[in-house]
Amino acid sequence: MNHSTNDPARHQAGTGPDRHSGVDGGGAGSGEHLVWYAAYGSNLSAARFATYLAGGLAPHRHTDSPQQGSRDPSPARDNRPWPLPHRLFFTGSSASWGGGAVAMLDPQADAAPDQLTRGRIWLVTAEQFEDVFRQENGRAVKPGGSPSFSLSDLAVGGQIDVFNSWYGRVLCLGVGPGGHRIMTFAGADPDRLPMGAAHESYLRTIGLGLIESWHLTPRAAAEYLAQRDGNHGAISVEALIEDLANWSERS
Repeated sequence: MNHSTNDPARHQAGTGPDRHSGVDGGGAGSGEHLVWYAAYGSNLSAARFATYLAGGLAPHRHTDSPQQGSRDPSPARDNRPWPLPHRLFFTGSSASWGGGAVAMLDPQADAAPDQLTRGRIWLVTAEQFEDVFRQENGRAVKPGGSPSFSLSDLAVGGQIDVFNSWYGRVLCLGVGPGGHRIMTFAGADPDRLPMGAAHESYLRTIGLGLIESWHLTPRAAAEYLAQRDGNHGAISVEALIEDLANWSERS
């Protein structure tokens, strides 16, 4: 099914029966509790997200340093496309992604209908979410370590600042399929972050993830990314379309 012309707000992702069950709550390190992790940047790519769980080198990154991985390296139990009512923009500079900007989600859920973010939710344990969160913030994953935060302290729709870093704020976006919370992380004060354009390697990773999860065409994925703040007017749409078309044919 091709969603290249679909409005994300109308995308009926995950409306069918959910085959997974579990009780959400407790500490973020409680491995038996399941949550949906909402990805909106490079973790839209299955190959990229797998390195946060199993460890290893992610495709297209400009680094020889492998991802540490999670205490539980098991793959996500489920995943599906999911629209997020938050603005997506690009900011900062990452040497691991060619010195370009990285994706950031505005923590305020007030995006206009044409600014909804195309996300991908991954069903993982609360412990795995904790480990991904630590890795995204440059913290080591420590076996037996204390959780960085407690899910019981975070209400549905709530936010909590955990680390003073790019992705240091944890957000509970709501409740998803199976009654599991939808969790993600973002920056605490996006208005203070300088906008910038992403490197082609980072755009490729996100674009391939959009093609995988939302079944977009290379053109639709490229135009979506080119319209986000930071990238707008600063990247070549046609070059990105060609790059995504070439790489998607290889998969």
